[in-house]
Amino acid sequence: MSRLYAASSFGFEISWFIKAIDLVDKNKFLFTKKLKEETQYILGIGSEKVRALEMWLLSAELTVKCKEDKQFVTYLSPLGEIIKKYDPNFYDYNTLAIVLCHLSKGPKKQGTEIVYWYMNKFNHREFIRDDLKQALKSDYSHFKDASIENGLQALLQVFRLTPLGNDFRLLIEEKKGYFRKEEPPERYIHPLIFAYAIIDWAKEHNEWVLPIEYIKKGECLPGKSFNFSGKQVDKYLNTIHENYPQIINISRDAGLNKVIIQAKEPSEILKKYYQQAR
Repeated sequence: MSRLYAASSFGFEISWFIKAIDLVDKNKFLFTKKLKEETQYILGIGSEKVRALEMWLLSAELTVKCKEDKQFVTYLSPLGEIIKKYDPNFYDYNTLAIVLCHLSKGPKKQGTEIVYWYMNKFNHREFIRDDLKQALKSDYSHFKDASIENGLQALLQVFRLTPLGNDFRLLIEEKKGYFRKEEPPERYIHPLIFAYAIIDWAKEHNEWVLPIEYIKKGECLPGKSFNFSGKQVDKYLNTIHENYPQIINISRDAGLNKVIIQAKEPSEILKKYYQQAR
């Protein structure tokens, strides 16, 4: 994490995303200072939560921020536009899996890097709140205690207030302060969404041939981003290879076990998924 703002002590709720995606599409000035009070009223949340929501939307890559006429305005990203078209109410858990994929991808400048850290760096399966705090302090020793608490509070809210916690099994609270981290149920992450996560990473890094082991253990790739075991990654890859060979092929020549990525545009994979899901 590069930094944590005070606003990042708030996580997000899916209802905020649903409202914001609709509103941003209609009004690019939603997150400007001029409309600050109106935005709080429309969304029904305070000013710090509005700031937090803006950062989470940017980190999830649902929105983009641009400077126009000496002020920053907000638009839906291409990803945000696809979700608004096909699943604006986030009924499909695969939509939430896409959000998780982006939040897990890597350090951001918006101050919401805590999900990246939890999915890529924190490897405990059973833990208490203090384990989270001590691991954060160990990894980010230059941070003040207040920033560590902000990040921890945001993390817990993200997983407590959305299905990512109990339904996806990524942060199950057995009893107050006692947690477990497991693999998400397979039914929540379709093979095409798994493929999307790989292709999105490949496009960003311009790497189109990846060792299978890297997909299992590499930062910001599906093994980490979705907390899947090596066995589960193999199962997804084999399914994609068999059913969507035009998207991903597996090469085992000379025992190298590589994934050759055929499709180059992640947004087309998303559209394909949503069109099939209808």
